[in-house]
Amino acid sequence: MGRFERLDRARPTVVSDPGWLRALVWLGFPFAGAMLVWFAGQLVGLSSGEAPRPLAVVVTAFLAIPEPARIGGAAVIGAFLGAGLSFLAQSESLTVVVSARDVRIRRGISGELRIPATEVAAVFADGTDLVVQDAAGMEPARERHDLAVGRLRRAFLEHGYRWSDDGDPHAGDFRRWFDGTPELPERINRLLRDRATALRRWTNDRSDAIAGQLRTSGVIVRDHDDAQYWRKQAEPL
Repeated sequence: MGRFERLDRARPTVVSDPGWLRALVWLGFPFAGAMLVWFAGQLVGLSSGEAPRPLAVVVTAFLAIPEPARIGGAAVIGAFLGAGLSFLAQSESLTVVVSARDVRIRRGISGELRIPATEVAAVFADGTDLVVQDAAGMEPARERHDLAVGRLRRAFLEHGYRWSDDGDPHAGDFRRWFDGTPELPERINRLLRDRATALRRWTNDRSDAIAGQLRTSGVIVRDHDDAQYWRKQAEPL
């Protein structure tokens, strides 16, 4: 999904999650959490005689709480857990600000990545990634997103950037990585090995950090069908 705000060519265009989706996340998750915990509490009460130890101790303590406080406590706990999920969801949301001067990318409340317009040769969607590429084929930005690709495309085109409808101009240079690939130094293979482990564990921050280390070493990496693909940048390894 995405929200598109157009003022004029001289002013930035913002593409981000729509307001209704943010409201749904911040209101819906806590409400759903409260209802879920309350309902679980009711089930615990009904099955308290069958609860195994040590769960029986928790059930007994829960049922010892007077009824109004029990309901309210369950709702508060559920709402708190739902709010935590809302925070995690928002921390992964992407905001892209496009102007004729630069491209700024923010994820959640983390820092902002700024790419001057002079360093942008092409922009394209690679699966669920938004990729900004420079003239040497390097990637100043490769970010996962769930924004509307059509609106991202329109934002970049209206500010004079080249949007590649055919995807990565260097797509033919990618090769599938296998552990111990002889064309790569061992330190690069080691980084790709560590990144494969991070991907299996769904530790996105770690896999993104390793991808950044690979870029500084002259290697671009992309993911497809649970496999890593690599290519060299213009600079030698």
